[in-house]
Amino acid sequence: MTLTWKRFQRNGFLRAIRCNPPLPDEPPLPDESPLTAEITLDEVARRSGVSRATASRALNDKPGVRPEVRERVQTIADAIGYRPHRGAKNLAGGRSSLIGLVVGAPDLVDEPYSQALLQAIAEAADRHDEGLMLIMDSKQPSQRVRNLLLDGQVDGVIVSAVTAGEHWIEGLLDARMPTVLLGGHPRRRDVPVIDTEAEEATAALVDHLVGLGARRIAYLAGAAQRVDANSRVDGYRIGLRRGGLEVDEGLVFQGDFWRDSARALADDLLAAKPDAILAGNDLMAFGVLDRCLERGIAVPDDLLVAGFDGVESAYQPYDVTTMRQPFEALADRAVGTLVAAINGQAVPMEQLLDPTLQVRSTTVRPRR
Repeated sequence: MTLTWKRFQRNGFLRAIRCNPPLPDEPPLPDESPLTAEITLDEVARRSGVSRATASRALNDKPGVRPEVRERVQTIADAIGYRPHRGAKNLAGGRSSLIGLVVGAPDLVDEPYSQALLQAIAEAADRHDEGLMLIMDSKQPSQRVRNLLLDGQVDGVIVSAVTAGEHWIEGLLDARMPTVLLGGHPRRRDVPVIDTEAEEATAALVDHLVGLGARRIAYLAGAAQRVDANSRVDGYRIGLRRGGLEVDEGLVFQGDFWRDSARALADDLLAAKPDAILAGNDLMAFGVLDRCLERGIAVPDDLLVAGFDGVESAYQPYDVTTMRQPFEALADRAVGTLVAAINGQAVPMEQLLDPTLQVRSTTVRPRR
């Protein structure tokens, strides 16, 4: 399904594709079919019981094919993973000048970090004179969507690390098309990574809280399978040791980067009687602040609260101290690295950018 995202559309250069799961009447895709498998048009024609010419006309929406035949040919082509060689067409005129961006659909809809990053990438692509196709991933997108990424319609792909580990994403990385990861991958070291230096940045947030007199700092961690979540909790421990404080694992609580989960965990956090709570991202800090407001806990007088990400539009009604991610620089580096890889240039395998501490009202106590 093609979506128009007016919020992110600029001069018509952004297209969005939502990768919905196959409809109930579509044949399931075999997991063992690799994205790189070579399925020929002759094979599609043979399985469809039509001539090669008819199969070609059906797949290319040409006239002279009965609707039921066209539907049968397309269904079989999707099921067996047929991929037309549009890349050969692009070679005649050079590149397609279109790059893809794969993000998680729930993150884009509900998560301000992903929204800010998408806006920054769209603007960076425009500066690099590249069109941008947005792919909102699902657990098992149709073969047609997979083909879209691999048949030459896009020259390369930026993949949000949030989607890393999904079967089809791993297949996409294995296909060896130019790819850049935004955020670290838990296992792979063969794909260029653009990320924020999260460990030292989180330690610096702890430094800030210790400098304000906090001695019992609780930490609300993000999703355990995420590389950035683990880097941030490591930074929390480094910051405590650097401040001369003991690392108490009883003050580390497992969240998932979402506001609702933080709100649900807030009573447990508060029961530990911390004088400061550091959340692995701003959304979870908002969840903690929601519960503090409900319970009448004064922030920052009774409790210091800080987060991580720094999405400007997300601060209503809370003005949270945070570590702001360099969205514009991350996006520009990701697009620039991908374009260089597409052009056959050698690119660094890891590039880490520094965020910026932004001190706001949740850690600024009035002078007495």
